[in-house]
This record gives sequence, structure tokens and C-alpha cells, in this order.
Amino acid sequence: MVALAAAPSMLATWVGAEPHGEVFRNPGTGERWSGSQAVQRIWVTALKRASVRYRRPYQTRHTYASMMLSAGEQPMWVAKQMGHKDWAMIIRVYGKWMPSADPDAGGKAADLFGEKLASSCHSGAQTAPKHPKKNDNMKS
Repeated sequence: MVALAAAPSMLATWVGAEPHGEVFRNPGTGERWSGSQAVQRIWVTALKRASVRYRRPYQTRHTYASMMLSAGEQPMWVAKQMGHKDWAMIIRVYGKWMPSADPDAGGKAADLFGEKLASSCHSGAQTAPKHPKKNDNMKS
């Protein structure tokens, strides 16, 4: 996983000098959590204090992905961050949020192709007829 630029220094303050240490450790002992019950209690307490309705910790993956895509990050990069080999799942699950992330989405194509269409119309280029001529050899 490629970390955001600020992540390594932020993690160093939480994890210490060990580059692959656990991010979430028992604050009382500094040791790795031995089970999920204590983490679950802390999670529920943190959500209540933040006035956020309950959600499973796993849902933070979805929050992360949607925030990265809304910020304009490339879908393939987000897919790699999530541990996926390609971006098919990212598009399927999060694609509905991606167009609204960029109000100018499609503008480059419209400008480019609009200019080409306008210049071809002004240059007198022939367009295809609306109704093709009937071929007498073909049966109707």
C-alpha cells in the first residue's frame, strides 16, 4: 500500500520507530491488542463522543475510498490502496459518486470534440445522410 505523504510521519508518532508496527495498540500497556472486545468498546465510545451513529470499523474502508475518489484521486490508485488487483470493484461500488467529485468532468472532451465538430462544419465537410439510399439489389 502506498501511504499518503503525511502518513509515515503521523504513524511514527503513534507506532514508534518500527516501520511495520501495529497502529492500534493498547494505550494502557503499549502492547498489541489480544482480542477484539476491547477495541470494540473503544470504537463504540469514540463514535458516541464524536456524535457519529454506529458503524462497524470495517466501514472505514468505504469512507476512505469515497473520500479519496471525491478528492479526485485516480481510481486505480484507490484500488491499489484497497488491495484490489484492478479497479473494477471501485467503479462498480463507488462509481456513482465519482462524477460529482469534479464539476468540470467531461468538459475537456466537450471542448475538444465540440471544436473539431464546429471546425468540420465550417470547413464544408460533408456529413453522412440521415437516410441511406436504398439498394435496389437488397430486399426490403
